[in-house]
Amino acid sequence: MIIIGIVLLGVGLLVSILAFRGRVVARGRFCKKCRFDLAGLDLDAADARCPECGRGIHQESSRRTLLRRRSRLGLIAATLLLVSGFGAIGVGAAGKTNAIITAMPDSVVLWLTDLGVDEALDELVVRVSKVPGTMSAKSWDDAIEQGLAFQADKTLVWDVRWGEVLVIAMLEKRLVGDALYKFVESSLIAEFETRQIIQDEDQMVYYRLIVKGNHRGVSVATPFLRTPKSRVLDKWRKSHGTESPFQINIEFERDWIDKPFPIQIGGGQVRLREWAPVVGNYVDFRRSITIPTDSPDQITLHSRADFTLLVDGQEVHAWSLQLEKTIQRSAEVIEYAKPVSDENVVNQLIQGLSVGYIEYPSKRSLGREHFGTRDCYTANVIRIHHRSEGWVDLDIAILFDASVAIDGDEIKLARVHVGELRGGLELRIRKRLERNVLDVFDRQSEFWEKAHKRGFVDLILRPSPEYAQFDPRFKFYLDAEIIFRDVPLMIRVPKDTGDIWEETGEPEWRWVQERQKSYPSTFAEILVEDDEE
Repeated sequence: MIIIGIVLLGVGLLVSILAFRGRVVARGRFCKKCRFDLAGLDLDAADARCPECGRGIHQESSRRTLLRRRSRLGLIAATLLLVSGFGAIGVGAAGKTNAIITAMPDSVVLWLTDLGVDEALDELVVRVSKVPGTMSAKSWDDAIEQGLAFQADKTLVWDVRWGEVLVIAMLEKRLVGDALYKFVESSLIAEFETRQIIQDEDQMVYYRLIVKGNHRGVSVATPFLRTPKSRVLDKWRKSHGTESPFQINIEFERDWIDKPFPIQIGGGQVRLREWAPVVGNYVDFRRSITIPTDSPDQITLHSRADFTLLVDGQEVHAWSLQLEKTIQRSAEVIEYAKPVSDENVVNQLIQGLSVGYIEYPSKRSLGREHFGTRDCYTANVIRIHHRSEGWVDLDIAILFDASVAIDGDEIKLARVHVGELRGGLELRIRKRLERNVLDVFDRQSEFWEKAHKRGFVDLILRPSPEYAQFDPRFKFYLDAEIIFRDVPLMIRVPKDTGDIWEETGEPEWRWVQERQKSYPSTFAEILVEDDEE
């Protein structure tokens, strides 16, 4: 409001200058004092005087060639502008802007929004969100037109409040027809994420196939959800007592490399139910494709994303996006992820890591006899936590070989490659290549029986930067050996729950904790190897 006040003062000052100066009503020769028309008089005589006021008019400086008349309406308008300007500055300084704008009609709010007044845009979001609505059809149309124009002007920094206006307009079915289809198309981006350069010796191209919300035109997501959901949609659902009528079907038929000969892999399909445009990744397929023998120095990866928009279960619009990514092959050794070895950064990260326990399935022979416990492929072996206060602002991947040790006896448990180390992140390490985790413990039964009697083991994480090739997101990795000393074992045993499995009719058995107890966190420290050993 203060900015508007300053603008009004500037305009009022300009109008007052122009109004005071006036407009030209006559041209000729006039007395400068009384404005009498001197046409037909001898002005060359030294004693020439104005017949009206008697002033000497022989000199050029005593005459004027233009006759102006001040604008009374202009002076009145200038006064109103100046008063309004001072008033707007006063309202803004007193913090009463919102109260004033709240009382304004929709047309004025939209006009102020177009001028870039923040409080007016806040009020517009409030008005389009009201249930029942109070805005007229024309006001809705004007708001949508302004929002789409703002979205299209890429010289302007995107304001998510316009995203809220447009998303609500879509949910209220005010945004319809071609305008709706254009908005929906512009709100989704499909792309490859992969390395731009790979080594000649690499036999696979690892990449991610992503569909995400375009930040221009979308609203804010609800945080900490695996699948992005719009906060605007959450509010709309609660206020209307109904679900979003919009759905998006996304289908990738196949991905392929066409030279020197075609190699392809199958696609995938995703349905976004209760959809509304929002920031975040809707689809994130992690994939790899074999590099053809005798491939050229450049490989081109292809795919196609087919989208279908459904409203109330009916298909109303379809479109496709062609995806293409060129990857350069290099004879040089490429460092896919850079080590983070700065002592301060490493210490901050290490201080934030902790382990509660390591799960250990006991009585495995009994577990194998029953339907619910014979395949322990979902067991989470280790859970590693990271406290937010230990976070450093870097995208640091977890690229480790995880081992457990007792009295110098050490076995490898799993390999770990996770995208980013974030505050509050929980990592779940599991044997990805093993369908049944019980097999892992059986093959190393002597070690685990010893660990079971002792009740705890050391967990060691050793950097393995070669895992960075598996994911293009990996840009940095923690270059330090980490040890968690005396991590307790959570003993899990097979147990009959007393229920029946519906699909088989057999008794329901599950892996349960042998003794209910809490486990204090074991914090990480940097592993320093004993030189004498």
